[in-house]
Amino acid sequence: MYKSIVLILLVLFPLVLSGVINSSSTTPAFSYLITANWKTIPTLDNLTTINVNLITFLNSTRINAYALIVKILLPQGILNTTEGNYIEDILPLSSQVQQYNLQFNVTIVNSSLPNELNFPVMFSLITESGDNAFYNTSFTLPYYGTYGFSISLLNSSLIQGLQDVIFRITTQSPIYNAYISSPYFMKNITLSYVNGSKDISVELFVPFQDIPIYHVNIPLTIRFLTPYNLYYVKQFVLQTNVNTSIPTLYANVQSPTNVVYPGYNNLDVSIANKENLPITNLTIITNYNNFMKKLVIPYLSPNSTTNFTLSIYANSNVSLKLYAFFDTPLGFQNVSLGSYYFPLVYPISVMWNNGYINISNRGNVSLNNITVQFGKEIIDIVKLSPEENILYPTTIKPNLVYITFYADNREFSYSQKVYEVPFVRLNVSYQFINVTRSTTGTYTATLILYIQNTGNQYANNIYILIKPNGTGITPPFYVISQILPNETIAMPFTIHVTKNAIFQISMFYYYNNQTYVKNITIPVNYVKLTPGETIMNYIVNYVGKYTLYQIYGIPAIVIAFILIVILISIIPPMKKGMTKE
Repeated sequence: MYKSIVLILLVLFPLVLSGVINSSSTTPAFSYLITANWKTIPTLDNLTTINVNLITFLNSTRINAYALIVKILLPQGILNTTEGNYIEDILPLSSQVQQYNLQFNVTIVNSSLPNELNFPVMFSLITESGDNAFYNTSFTLPYYGTYGFSISLLNSSLIQGLQDVIFRITTQSPIYNAYISSPYFMKNITLSYVNGSKDISVELFVPFQDIPIYHVNIPLTIRFLTPYNLYYVKQFVLQTNVNTSIPTLYANVQSPTNVVYPGYNNLDVSIANKENLPITNLTIITNYNNFMKKLVIPYLSPNSTTNFTLSIYANSNVSLKLYAFFDTPLGFQNVSLGSYYFPLVYPISVMWNNGYINISNRGNVSLNNITVQFGKEIIDIVKLSPEENILYPTTIKPNLVYITFYADNREFSYSQKVYEVPFVRLNVSYQFINVTRSTTGTYTATLILYIQNTGNQYANNIYILIKPNGTGITPPFYVISQILPNETIAMPFTIHVTKNAIFQISMFYYYNNQTYVKNITIPVNYVKLTPGETIMNYIVNYVGKYTLYQIYGIPAIVIAFILIVILISIIPPMKKGMTKE
């Protein structure tokens, strides 16, 4: 009886480990992913650019094609650059998976278009046999109207010095959160909403010159975000007349960097008397962030300038106003010399980047004698140029650093919280479950692919493609719109194999306007799958009463074989002892 059991187990063992056959592949001959977006804002004045992203998947075992003709039909009211109604291009097919980026210019001839524009797309596969295969699809683009912007100055003339002026803004479509800047503005303009036309009052300063001036060119820059998720940016130059009569007194305030740093800052102030009469008992009142200071100048000659340094302490943005009280031969004068604004800037940024401290200068001037201290660590940097950064290796991520630096012959210091550099990291692992053998020897299994984002940023537009090599896979690809930080996405695939097989998983994803590709090769070697860098945990179910389980990482069939060998070596001696009795 014992020998019969051993014989049966020895016969079953090689059968359990027998190979598996290949079933017919269910992968389609040709498939594709197509997306599109506006590259530039639609306008009636200039050409508009449309961007199309296309990924093609070609099963060369089912169709042998070497080129793809793409024809995109344009909606009514939109023409190509030659006034035609379609765009056509021919693309080479040199591999099973290819990615294309198509950009083409169109002209919008009718602004009254529907809110959603449909672009039919026709694909023609050119094969080596001369036969063509045709596929139809389409993509849509939202339409929020065309954007145009104009600005005009309503004042007939300006004067040298500080003054209030009126600008008129005219738009074709509603705009939100617009930003208008000019070097002549005392403070840049922010507009929350404009629809049609709007008049705005701006405090503007025309610099004085030693010679009479009769006109001035005012440069303006407008910037706002459109519903197309694209910024509208346009520059204007307005020319206007200037009244050359010079006011009695004017001031000019400058910071060496046009900003202030944390701590005490020096501002250079110039007071000019442009009259032909002297000024006596000149009192300058400075008001910055509701702190008042007074400076008395006993005498200021005609057509002369006096300079002084104003020291202020900054722990926020600085808003400065200057006033003057003085005597002239014509009587007592009380004037406002203008308002000035200096933003508070922390120029040195410290961030953590995977085992390194990244120290960078975000300002527009060079900084000297920099120290960055955290715990017992002190980093000394002699000089850091604008936009320059230095990597310093460290094993522990600090939460807070203390920074000192020199600028404008003064020392500045502040503490800063350390943040981690934004990044996306996708880890891939997989698992085989429900591996079943049919009576014909074909194995069917469920492959579960896990994509985990271990980064601290969103990962968008992830394309997962299975490229089989003698293996049937269903479905051939997945599309994941977004994976959150620390989120794991599971995707099931069905595979059919009858022998050893290898297939490849290709993953495409987009981050920071760049495309990244990662390939993972998975061998299928009977039921002893070796995933390499990935994690595996599988259960195999056979047809019939025999079930193979994995026990503590060792297949049960291996344990059964070891037990058989032990029984062969142990039981016979026991039988000899029994016969002697």
